[in-house]
Amino acid sequence: MPEEKGRKAEARPGIVRELVSLWPSLPYLGYGVWLAWACLAYSGTLWLSDVETNGENLSQLYMVSTAAFGIVCLVVPFAVRRFTQMLERRSVVVGAGVCAALGCVLVVAVGPYYLGQFVEMRPLFWLGAALSGIGTGIVGLKCGVMYGALAPRRVLLYAATSQIVVAFIYFAVIGSPPWALAPGGPSVVGILSFTLLPVAAALLTVLPTSSFASSEAGMRPLTFGESKRALPGAFWRLVALSFLLPAVASMMRGVVVDAHALAVTLEGNNILMLLRVLMAAVFVVVAVRVDASHMNFGKLYSLIAICMVVTIACVPVFGAHSNEWSLLIYCASSVFEFVMWCLLAFVVFQKRISPVIVFGIGRGAFMLGSALGWSFGVYALPSISGGGGSSEFAFYMICAGVVLVLSFVLFSERDFERMFSPIGENELSFESLMDVDLRERTQREGGRGKFSRALEGIAEGHGLSAREAEVFRYLAMGRGSDYIADKLQVSWNTARTHTHNVYVKLGVHSRQELIDLVESIEA
Repeated sequence: MPEEKGRKAEARPGIVRELVSLWPSLPYLGYGVWLAWACLAYSGTLWLSDVETNGENLSQLYMVSTAAFGIVCLVVPFAVRRFTQMLERRSVVVGAGVCAALGCVLVVAVGPYYLGQFVEMRPLFWLGAALSGIGTGIVGLKCGVMYGALAPRRVLLYAATSQIVVAFIYFAVIGSPPWALAPGGPSVVGILSFTLLPVAAALLTVLPTSSFASSEAGMRPLTFGESKRALPGAFWRLVALSFLLPAVASMMRGVVVDAHALAVTLEGNNILMLLRVLMAAVFVVVAVRVDASHMNFGKLYSLIAICMVVTIACVPVFGAHSNEWSLLIYCASSVFEFVMWCLLAFVVFQKRISPVIVFGIGRGAFMLGSALGWSFGVYALPSISGGGGSSEFAFYMICAGVVLVLSFVLFSERDFERMFSPIGENELSFESLMDVDLRERTQREGGRGKFSRALEGIAEGHGLSAREAEVFRYLAMGRGSDYIADKLQVSWNTARTHTHNVYVKLGVHSRQELIDLVESIEA
Protein backbone atom coordinates (compact mmCIF):
# COMPACT_ATOMS: atom_id res chain seq x y z
CA MET A 1 0.00 0.00 0.00
CA PRO A 2 2.68 2.59 0.87
CA GLU A 3 4.55 1.76 -2.33
CA GLU A 4 1.38 2.18 -4.38
CA LYS A 5 0.73 5.56 -2.80
CA GLY A 6 4.30 6.56 -3.54
CA ARG A 7 3.89 5.65 -7.19
CA LYS A 8 0.68 7.68 -7.42
CA ALA A 9 2.39 10.65 -5.80
CA GLU A 10 5.17 10.44 -8.36
CA ALA A 11 2.68 10.18 -11.22
CA ARG A 12 0.83 13.33 -10.32
CA PRO A 13 3.77 15.75 -10.76
CA GLY A 14 4.52 13.99 -14.03
CA ILE A 15 1.02 14.69 -15.26
CA VAL A 16 1.28 18.31 -14.17
CA ARG A 17 4.61 18.78 -15.93
CA GLU A 18 3.19 17.19 -19.06
CA LEU A 19 0.28 19.62 -18.94
CA VAL A 20 2.65 22.57 -18.60
CA SER A 21 4.78 21.29 -21.46
CA LEU A 22 1.67 21.19 -23.66
CA TRP A 23 0.45 24.57 -22.38
CA PRO A 24 3.59 26.55 -21.41
CA SER A 25 1.75 29.77 -20.60
CA LEU A 26 -0.57 28.11 -18.07
CA PRO A 27 1.36 29.03 -14.87
CA TYR A 28 1.66 32.63 -16.04
CA LEU A 29 -2.11 32.95 -16.46
CA GLY A 30 -2.28 33.06 -12.67
CA TYR A 31 -1.63 36.77 -13.19
CA GLY A 32 -4.83 37.00 -15.25
CA VAL A 33 -6.89 35.05 -12.68
CA TRP A 34 -5.69 37.37 -9.92
CA LEU A 35 -6.60 40.45 -11.99
CA ALA A 36 -9.99 38.90 -12.80
CA TRP A 37 -10.68 38.59 -9.07
CA ALA A 38 -9.76 42.24 -8.56
CA CYS A 39 -11.98 43.43 -11.42
CA LEU A 40 -14.94 41.40 -10.17
CA ALA A 41 -14.42 42.23 -6.51
CA TYR A 42 -14.18 45.97 -7.15
CA SER A 43 -17.27 45.95 -9.35
CA GLY A 44 -19.44 44.67 -6.49
CA THR A 45 -21.08 41.95 -8.56
CA LEU A 46 -19.78 39.10 -6.41
CA TRP A 47 -20.52 40.07 -2.84
CA LEU A 48 -22.95 42.99 -2.58
CA SER A 49 -26.71 42.60 -2.12
CA ASP A 50 -29.69 44.37 -3.62
CA VAL A 51 -29.97 46.78 -0.66
CA GLU A 52 -26.95 48.77 -1.80
CA THR A 53 -28.00 52.20 -3.04
CA ASN A 54 -24.50 53.39 -3.97
CA GLY A 55 -20.91 52.27 -4.04
CA GLU A 56 -19.96 53.20 -0.47
CA ASN A 57 -19.19 49.63 0.64
CA LEU A 58 -17.51 48.91 -2.67
CA SER A 59 -15.24 51.92 -2.15
CA GLN A 60 -14.32 50.79 1.34
CA LEU A 61 -13.38 47.31 0.13
CA TYR A 62 -11.23 48.84 -2.61
CA MET A 63 -9.45 51.27 -0.30
CA VAL A 64 -8.68 48.77 2.48
CA SER A 65 -7.81 45.81 0.24
CA THR A 66 -5.66 47.82 -2.17
CA ALA A 67 -3.86 49.63 0.65
CA ALA A 68 -3.08 46.28 2.33
CA PHE A 69 -1.78 44.94 -0.99
CA GLY A 70 0.47 47.97 -1.44
CA ILE A 71 1.83 47.87 2.11
CA VAL A 72 2.71 44.16 1.80
CA CYS A 73 4.59 44.81 -1.44
CA LEU A 74 6.50 47.78 -0.01
CA VAL A 75 7.48 45.96 3.19
CA VAL A 76 8.73 42.77 1.51
CA PRO A 77 11.87 44.33 -0.13
CA PHE A 78 13.31 45.13 3.29
CA ALA A 79 13.48 41.40 4.07
CA VAL A 80 14.13 40.24 0.53
CA ARG A 81 16.16 37.11 1.32
CA ARG A 82 13.53 35.71 3.66
CA PHE A 83 10.60 36.50 1.37
CA THR A 84 12.39 35.18 -1.71
CA GLN A 85 12.77 31.85 0.06
CA MET A 86 9.16 31.97 1.21
CA LEU A 87 7.85 32.58 -2.30
CA GLU A 88 9.71 29.49 -3.48
CA ARG A 89 7.57 27.36 -1.15
CA ARG A 90 4.27 26.22 -2.60
CA SER A 91 2.64 26.09 0.82
CA VAL A 92 3.30 29.80 1.39
CA VAL A 93 1.86 30.92 -1.95
CA VAL A 94 -1.19 28.64 -1.72
CA GLY A 95 -1.61 29.71 1.91
CA ALA A 96 -1.69 33.33 0.74
CA GLY A 97 -4.48 32.44 -1.68
CA VAL A 98 -6.37 30.76 1.16
CA CYS A 99 -5.81 33.85 3.35
CA ALA A 100 -7.39 36.02 0.66
CA ALA A 101 -10.25 33.53 0.33
CA LEU A 102 -10.93 33.66 4.09
CA GLY A 103 -10.98 37.44 3.90
CA CYS A 104 -13.54 37.24 1.11
CA VAL A 105 -15.66 34.84 3.19
CA LEU A 106 -15.69 37.42 6.00
CA VAL A 107 -16.73 40.18 3.60
CA VAL A 108 -19.65 38.09 2.33
CA ALA A 109 -20.61 36.83 5.80
CA VAL A 110 -21.13 40.31 7.26
CA GLY A 111 -23.57 41.19 4.48
CA PRO A 112 -27.15 42.28 5.28
CA TYR A 113 -28.69 38.87 4.46
CA TYR A 114 -26.30 36.91 6.63
CA LEU A 115 -24.59 37.88 9.89
CA GLY A 116 -25.12 41.57 9.22
CA GLN A 117 -28.85 41.30 9.87
CA PHE A 118 -28.20 40.40 13.50
CA VAL A 119 -25.36 42.65 14.58
CA GLU A 120 -23.17 45.43 13.25
CA MET A 121 -19.96 43.77 12.22
CA ARG A 122 -18.07 46.54 10.44
CA PRO A 123 -14.67 45.64 11.96
CA LEU A 124 -14.98 42.14 10.49
CA PHE A 125 -15.64 43.67 7.08
CA TRP A 126 -12.45 45.72 7.32
CA LEU A 127 -10.53 42.68 8.55
CA GLY A 128 -11.80 40.62 5.62
CA ALA A 129 -10.87 43.36 3.16
CA ALA A 130 -7.38 43.61 4.66
CA LEU A 131 -6.87 39.83 4.50
CA SER A 132 -7.91 39.81 0.84
CA GLY A 133 -5.30 42.47 0.10
CA ILE A 134 -2.54 40.73 2.08
CA GLY A 135 -3.20 37.38 0.41
CA THR A 136 -3.45 38.70 -3.13
CA GLY A 137 -0.39 40.88 -2.48
CA ILE A 138 1.74 37.77 -1.91
CA VAL A 139 0.20 36.04 -4.93
CA GLY A 140 0.88 39.17 -7.00
CA LEU A 141 4.53 39.16 -5.92
CA LYS A 142 4.80 35.52 -6.94
CA CYS A 143 3.47 36.49 -10.36
CA GLY A 144 6.13 39.20 -10.51
CA VAL A 145 8.88 36.68 -9.70
CA MET A 146 7.65 34.47 -12.54
CA TYR A 147 7.37 37.25 -15.11
CA GLY A 148 10.78 38.65 -14.17
CA ALA A 149 12.36 35.38 -15.32
CA LEU A 150 10.87 35.71 -18.82
CA ALA A 151 12.36 37.33 -21.87
CA PRO A 152 10.51 40.58 -22.70
CA ARG A 153 8.58 39.23 -25.68
CA ARG A 154 7.14 36.45 -23.58
CA VAL A 155 6.28 39.00 -20.89
CA LEU A 156 4.29 40.98 -23.45
CA LEU A 157 2.61 37.89 -24.86
CA TYR A 158 1.66 36.30 -21.53
CA ALA A 159 0.62 39.58 -19.90
CA ALA A 160 -1.59 40.36 -22.91
CA THR A 161 -3.04 36.86 -22.88
CA SER A 162 -3.80 37.31 -19.18
CA GLN A 163 -5.89 40.37 -20.04
CA ILE A 164 -8.04 38.15 -22.26
CA VAL A 165 -8.36 35.69 -19.36
CA VAL A 166 -9.54 38.59 -17.19
CA ALA A 167 -12.30 39.53 -19.63
CA PHE A 168 -13.35 35.90 -20.15
CA ILE A 169 -13.72 35.20 -16.42
CA TYR A 170 -15.39 38.56 -15.80
CA PHE A 171 -18.12 38.15 -18.40
CA ALA A 172 -18.60 34.47 -17.54
CA VAL A 173 -19.27 35.33 -13.89
CA ILE A 174 -21.51 38.36 -14.39
CA GLY A 175 -23.48 36.45 -17.01
CA SER A 176 -24.02 33.42 -14.75
CA PRO A 177 -27.47 32.49 -13.34
CA PRO A 178 -28.49 34.71 -10.39
CA TRP A 179 -29.09 31.82 -7.97
CA ALA A 180 -28.66 33.12 -4.43
CA LEU A 181 -28.48 31.58 -0.96
CA ALA A 182 -30.81 34.32 0.25
CA PRO A 183 -33.26 36.29 -1.90
CA GLY A 184 -31.63 39.59 -2.82
CA GLY A 185 -28.18 38.47 -1.74
CA PRO A 186 -25.14 37.78 -3.92
CA SER A 187 -25.36 34.85 -6.31
CA VAL A 188 -23.84 31.46 -5.53
CA VAL A 189 -21.56 31.74 -8.56
CA GLY A 190 -20.54 35.20 -7.42
CA ILE A 191 -19.67 34.04 -3.91
CA LEU A 192 -17.73 31.03 -5.17
CA SER A 193 -15.80 33.18 -7.66
CA PHE A 194 -15.09 35.83 -5.04
CA THR A 195 -13.67 33.33 -2.58
CA LEU A 196 -11.99 30.79 -4.88
CA LEU A 197 -10.33 32.91 -7.58
CA PRO A 198 -7.43 33.94 -5.30
CA VAL A 199 -6.82 30.25 -4.51
CA ALA A 200 -6.99 29.38 -8.23
CA ALA A 201 -4.46 32.13 -9.01
CA ALA A 202 -2.12 30.83 -6.30
CA LEU A 203 -2.39 27.24 -7.55
CA LEU A 204 -1.52 28.31 -11.09
CA THR A 205 1.56 30.23 -9.96
CA VAL A 206 3.04 27.20 -8.16
CA LEU A 207 2.88 25.01 -11.27
CA PRO A 208 6.28 24.10 -12.71
CA THR A 209 7.42 26.56 -15.35
CA SER A 210 8.89 25.65 -18.72
CA SER A 211 12.56 25.72 -19.57
CA PHE A 212 12.43 29.07 -21.36
CA ALA A 213 12.17 30.84 -17.98
CA SER A 214 15.64 31.99 -16.97
CA SER A 215 17.18 30.86 -13.72
CA GLU A 216 16.97 33.17 -10.75
CA ALA A 217 20.39 32.07 -9.62
CA GLY A 218 21.95 34.96 -11.48
CA MET A 219 19.83 37.59 -9.79
CA ARG A 220 21.72 40.31 -8.01
CA PRO A 221 21.94 41.90 -5.52
CA LEU A 222 19.91 40.49 -2.66
CA THR A 223 19.69 43.42 -0.27
CA PHE A 224 17.56 46.52 -0.51
CA GLY A 225 20.52 48.83 0.05
CA GLU A 226 22.53 47.22 -2.75
CA SER A 227 19.52 47.40 -5.05
CA LYS A 228 19.17 51.13 -4.47
CA ARG A 229 22.70 51.58 -5.79
CA ALA A 230 22.34 49.11 -8.66
CA LEU A 231 19.04 50.37 -10.03
CA PRO A 232 19.27 53.46 -12.27
CA GLY A 233 17.88 56.77 -11.06
CA ALA A 234 15.27 56.66 -13.81
CA PHE A 235 13.74 53.59 -12.16
CA TRP A 236 13.07 55.48 -8.94
CA ARG A 237 11.47 58.34 -10.87
CA LEU A 238 9.28 55.78 -12.62
CA VAL A 239 8.27 54.42 -9.20
CA ALA A 240 7.30 57.92 -8.09
CA LEU A 241 5.26 58.30 -11.25
CA SER A 242 3.61 54.91 -10.72
CA PHE A 243 2.42 56.21 -7.35
CA LEU A 244 1.14 59.59 -8.49
CA LEU A 245 -0.58 58.81 -11.82
CA PRO A 246 -2.80 56.01 -10.40
CA ALA A 247 -3.55 58.27 -7.44
CA VAL A 248 -4.97 60.93 -9.77
CA ALA A 249 -6.89 58.40 -11.90
CA SER A 250 -8.35 56.63 -8.84
CA MET A 251 -9.33 59.97 -7.34
CA MET A 252 -11.44 60.72 -10.41
CA ARG A 253 -12.94 57.23 -10.52
CA GLY A 254 -13.52 56.90 -6.78
CA VAL A 255 -15.81 59.90 -6.48
CA VAL A 256 -18.00 58.47 -9.28
CA VAL A 257 -18.18 54.89 -7.97
CA ASP A 258 -18.91 55.98 -4.40
CA ALA A 259 -21.84 58.21 -5.35
CA HIS A 260 -23.46 56.21 -8.14
CA ALA A 261 -25.63 53.08 -8.10
CA LEU A 262 -23.86 49.76 -8.63
CA ALA A 263 -25.50 49.38 -12.04
CA VAL A 264 -23.61 52.45 -13.25
CA THR A 265 -20.32 51.05 -11.96
CA LEU A 266 -21.01 47.69 -13.55
CA GLU A 267 -21.79 49.31 -16.91
CA GLY A 268 -18.51 51.21 -16.75
CA ASN A 269 -16.54 48.09 -15.86
CA ASN A 270 -18.09 46.24 -18.80
CA ILE A 271 -16.70 48.91 -21.11
CA LEU A 272 -13.30 48.66 -19.43
CA MET A 273 -13.30 44.90 -20.01
CA LEU A 274 -13.92 45.34 -23.71
CA LEU A 275 -11.08 47.86 -23.86
CA ARG A 276 -8.84 45.33 -22.06
CA VAL A 277 -9.54 42.82 -24.82
CA LEU A 278 -8.69 45.40 -27.48
CA MET A 279 -5.48 46.34 -25.65
CA ALA A 280 -4.57 42.65 -25.28
CA ALA A 281 -5.07 42.00 -29.00
CA VAL A 282 -2.78 44.91 -29.89
CA PHE A 283 0.01 43.75 -27.57
CA VAL A 284 -0.26 40.14 -28.73
CA VAL A 285 0.42 41.36 -32.27
CA VAL A 286 3.28 43.52 -31.00
CA ALA A 287 4.83 40.60 -29.12
CA VAL A 288 4.58 38.19 -32.05
CA ARG A 289 5.04 40.29 -35.17
CA VAL A 290 6.59 43.71 -34.51
CA ASP A 291 10.34 44.07 -34.94
CA ALA A 292 12.28 45.29 -31.92
CA SER A 293 13.49 48.40 -33.75
CA HIS A 294 9.86 49.55 -34.10
CA MET A 295 8.93 49.09 -30.44
CA ASN A 296 8.87 52.40 -28.63
CA PHE A 297 7.44 52.13 -25.13
CA GLY A 298 8.65 55.63 -24.39
CA LYS A 299 6.27 57.12 -26.97
CA LEU A 300 3.45 54.90 -25.73
CA TYR A 301 4.03 56.20 -22.23
CA SER A 302 3.95 59.80 -23.51
CA LEU A 303 0.67 59.12 -25.33
CA ILE A 304 -0.89 57.74 -22.12
CA ALA A 305 0.26 60.81 -20.21
CA ILE A 306 -1.18 63.21 -22.82
CA CYS A 307 -4.53 61.41 -22.71
CA MET A 308 -4.66 61.73 -18.93
CA VAL A 309 -3.77 65.43 -19.04
CA VAL A 310 -6.47 66.21 -21.63
CA THR A 311 -9.19 64.20 -19.90
CA ILE A 312 -8.46 65.69 -16.47
CA ALA A 313 -8.44 69.21 -17.87
CA CYS A 314 -11.88 68.60 -19.43
CA VAL A 315 -13.50 67.28 -16.22
CA PRO A 316 -15.08 70.69 -15.32
CA VAL A 317 -16.81 70.68 -18.71
CA PHE A 318 -18.45 67.27 -18.24
CA GLY A 319 -18.69 67.28 -14.44
CA ALA A 320 -16.76 65.47 -11.71
CA HIS A 321 -19.52 62.84 -11.45
CA SER A 322 -19.55 61.97 -15.14
CA ASN A 323 -19.22 58.19 -15.33
CA GLU A 324 -18.22 58.20 -18.98
CA TRP A 325 -15.49 60.81 -18.57
CA SER A 326 -14.00 59.17 -15.48
CA LEU A 327 -13.83 55.94 -17.49
CA LEU A 328 -11.56 57.61 -20.05
CA ILE A 329 -9.14 58.61 -17.31
CA TYR A 330 -9.28 55.17 -15.70
CA CYS A 331 -8.81 53.49 -19.08
CA ALA A 332 -5.55 55.41 -19.59
CA SER A 333 -4.52 54.34 -16.10
CA SER A 334 -5.26 50.68 -16.95
CA VAL A 335 -3.00 50.85 -20.01
CA PHE A 336 -0.33 52.46 -17.83
CA GLU A 337 -0.74 49.62 -15.31
CA PHE A 338 -0.15 47.05 -18.07
CA VAL A 339 2.90 48.89 -19.39
CA MET A 340 4.25 49.34 -15.86
CA TRP A 341 3.95 45.60 -15.16
CA CYS A 342 5.89 44.81 -18.34
CA LEU A 343 8.55 47.44 -17.60
CA LEU A 344 9.17 46.00 -14.14
CA ALA A 345 9.67 42.57 -15.68
CA PHE A 346 12.05 44.06 -18.29
CA VAL A 347 14.11 45.70 -15.52
CA VAL A 348 14.41 42.40 -13.63
CA PHE A 349 15.43 40.53 -16.78
CA GLN A 350 18.03 43.09 -17.86
CA LYS A 351 19.53 44.15 -14.53
CA ARG A 352 19.25 40.69 -12.89
CA ILE A 353 18.00 42.32 -9.70
CA SER A 354 15.69 40.42 -7.39
CA PRO A 355 12.09 40.57 -8.69
CA VAL A 356 10.91 40.73 -5.08
CA ILE A 357 12.58 44.13 -4.83
CA VAL A 358 11.63 45.47 -8.25
CA PHE A 359 8.01 44.32 -8.22
CA GLY A 360 7.64 44.96 -4.51
CA ILE A 361 8.58 48.61 -4.87
CA GLY A 362 7.01 49.20 -8.27
CA ARG A 363 3.73 47.39 -7.75
CA GLY A 364 3.50 48.51 -4.12
CA ALA A 365 3.77 52.16 -5.13
CA PHE A 366 1.08 51.69 -7.77
CA MET A 367 -1.40 50.02 -5.41
CA LEU A 368 -0.81 52.36 -2.48
CA GLY A 369 -1.18 55.37 -4.78
CA SER A 370 -4.45 53.93 -6.09
CA ALA A 371 -5.79 53.42 -2.56
CA LEU A 372 -4.85 56.89 -1.34
CA GLY A 373 -6.14 58.55 -4.50
CA TRP A 374 -9.47 56.73 -4.22
CA SER A 375 -9.73 57.79 -0.56
CA PHE A 376 -9.12 61.41 -1.50
CA GLY A 377 -11.74 61.19 -4.23
CA VAL A 378 -14.33 59.77 -1.84
CA TYR A 379 -13.74 61.96 1.22
CA ALA A 380 -12.22 65.22 -0.05
CA LEU A 381 -13.01 65.74 -3.72
CA PRO A 382 -16.82 66.19 -3.34
CA SER A 383 -16.29 69.24 -1.17
CA ILE A 384 -13.94 70.71 -3.79
CA SER A 385 -15.97 69.90 -6.88
CA GLY A 386 -19.28 70.60 -5.14
CA GLY A 387 -18.56 74.28 -5.02
CA GLY A 388 -18.41 74.56 -8.79
CA GLY A 389 -17.31 77.68 -10.53
CA SER A 390 -13.74 78.94 -10.66
CA SER A 391 -12.50 76.91 -7.66
CA GLU A 392 -13.47 73.62 -9.29
CA PHE A 393 -11.95 74.68 -12.60
CA ALA A 394 -8.73 75.75 -10.89
CA PHE A 395 -8.45 72.44 -9.02
CA TYR A 396 -8.68 70.31 -12.15
CA MET A 397 -6.32 72.60 -14.04
CA ILE A 398 -3.82 72.13 -11.21
CA CYS A 399 -4.30 68.34 -11.39
CA ALA A 400 -3.79 68.37 -15.16
CA GLY A 401 -0.69 70.53 -14.72
CA VAL A 402 0.72 68.20 -12.08
CA VAL A 403 0.22 65.17 -14.35
CA LEU A 404 1.84 67.09 -17.24
CA VAL A 405 4.89 67.98 -15.15
CA LEU A 406 5.20 64.49 -13.72
CA SER A 407 4.93 62.86 -17.13
CA PHE A 408 7.41 64.99 -19.03
CA VAL A 409 9.75 66.35 -16.36
CA LEU A 410 9.88 63.75 -13.58
CA PHE A 411 10.01 60.86 -16.07
CA SER A 412 10.36 61.54 -19.79
CA GLU A 413 11.05 59.47 -22.90
CA ARG A 414 14.73 60.18 -22.38
CA ASP A 415 14.50 58.69 -18.88
CA PHE A 416 13.01 55.56 -20.41
CA GLU A 417 16.09 55.20 -22.60
CA ARG A 418 18.38 55.85 -19.62
CA MET A 419 16.63 53.22 -17.52
CA PHE A 420 17.48 50.52 -20.04
CA SER A 421 20.92 51.76 -20.99
CA PRO A 422 23.26 48.76 -20.62
CA ILE A 423 25.70 48.84 -17.71
CA GLY A 424 28.48 46.29 -17.76
CA GLU A 425 29.36 43.55 -20.17
CA ASN A 426 26.49 41.24 -19.32
CA GLU A 427 23.61 43.68 -19.85
CA LEU A 428 21.77 43.80 -23.16
CA SER A 429 20.33 46.91 -24.78
CA PHE A 430 16.56 47.30 -24.92
CA GLU A 431 16.42 46.35 -28.58
CA SER A 432 18.49 43.25 -27.93
CA LEU A 433 16.27 42.38 -24.97
CA MET A 434 13.27 42.44 -27.26
CA ASP A 435 15.10 40.21 -29.72
CA VAL A 436 15.88 37.46 -27.22
CA ASP A 437 12.78 35.44 -27.96
CA LEU A 438 13.07 36.07 -31.68
CA ARG A 439 15.97 33.63 -31.70
CA GLU A 440 13.56 30.83 -30.88
CA ARG A 441 11.06 31.98 -33.46
CA THR A 442 13.54 32.57 -36.25
CA GLN A 443 14.92 29.06 -35.89
CA ARG A 444 11.63 27.95 -37.42
CA GLU A 445 11.73 30.52 -40.24
CA GLY A 446 14.22 29.00 -42.64
CA GLY A 447 17.02 31.27 -43.75
CA ARG A 448 16.69 33.76 -40.96
CA GLY A 449 16.80 30.91 -38.46
CA LYS A 450 20.08 29.66 -39.92
CA PHE A 451 21.50 33.16 -39.54
CA SER A 452 20.54 33.31 -35.86
CA ARG A 453 21.94 29.87 -35.17
CA ALA A 454 25.17 30.76 -36.95
CA LEU A 455 25.61 33.90 -34.85
CA GLU A 456 24.95 32.05 -31.61
CA GLY A 457 27.29 29.19 -32.51
CA ILE A 458 30.14 31.51 -33.47
CA ALA A 459 29.67 33.70 -30.38
CA GLU A 460 29.70 30.72 -28.05
CA GLY A 461 32.57 28.98 -29.85
CA HIS A 462 34.85 32.02 -29.69
CA GLY A 463 34.01 33.10 -26.15
CA LEU A 464 32.29 36.41 -26.94
CA SER A 465 30.76 38.27 -23.99
CA ALA A 466 27.09 39.27 -24.05
CA ARG A 467 28.00 42.79 -25.17
CA GLU A 468 30.44 41.55 -27.79
CA ALA A 469 27.77 39.15 -29.10
CA GLU A 470 25.47 42.14 -29.61
CA VAL A 471 28.16 44.03 -31.49
CA PHE A 472 28.90 40.89 -33.52
CA ARG A 473 25.24 40.63 -34.55
CA TYR A 474 25.18 44.24 -35.81
CA LEU A 475 28.48 43.78 -37.65
CA ALA A 476 27.16 40.65 -39.35
CA MET A 477 24.17 42.70 -40.50
CA GLY A 478 26.56 45.19 -42.11
CA ARG A 479 26.19 47.92 -39.49
CA GLY A 480 28.95 50.38 -38.67
CA SER A 481 30.28 51.84 -35.42
CA ASP A 482 27.99 54.89 -35.50
CA TYR A 483 24.89 52.71 -35.70
CA ILE A 484 26.17 50.33 -33.00
CA ALA A 485 27.02 53.20 -30.65
CA ASP A 486 23.54 54.66 -31.07
CA LYS A 487 21.73 51.36 -30.54
CA LEU A 488 23.78 50.29 -27.52
CA GLN A 489 23.77 53.79 -25.99
CA VAL A 490 27.57 53.86 -25.76
CA SER A 491 30.24 56.19 -27.09
CA TRP A 492 31.73 55.78 -30.56
CA ASN A 493 35.09 54.85 -29.04
CA THR A 494 33.48 52.14 -26.90
CA ALA A 495 31.75 50.71 -29.96
CA ARG A 496 35.09 50.69 -31.81
CA THR A 497 36.76 48.94 -28.88
CA HIS A 498 34.10 46.21 -28.84
CA THR A 499 34.42 45.85 -32.62
CA HIS A 500 38.20 45.41 -32.31
CA ASN A 501 37.74 42.77 -29.60
CA VAL A 502 35.25 40.87 -31.77
CA TYR A 503 37.69 40.90 -34.72
CA VAL A 504 40.53 39.61 -32.51
CA LYS A 505 38.47 36.79 -30.99
CA LEU A 506 37.09 35.70 -34.36
CA GLY A 507 40.47 35.97 -36.11
CA VAL A 508 39.19 38.29 -38.86
CA HIS A 509 40.52 41.64 -40.06
CA SER A 510 37.52 43.30 -41.68
CA ARG A 511 33.76 43.41 -41.65
CA GLN A 512 33.66 41.53 -44.95
CA GLU A 513 35.74 38.68 -43.53
CA LEU A 514 33.36 38.56 -40.57
CA ILE A 515 30.33 38.36 -42.85
CA ASP A 516 32.04 35.65 -44.93
CA LEU A 517 32.64 33.67 -41.73
CA VAL A 518 28.96 33.87 -40.78
CA GLU A 519 27.86 32.87 -44.29
CA SER A 520 30.19 29.86 -44.30
CA ILE A 521 28.72 28.61 -41.02
CA GLU A 522 25.20 29.46 -42.16
CA ALA A 523 25.57 27.45 -45.33
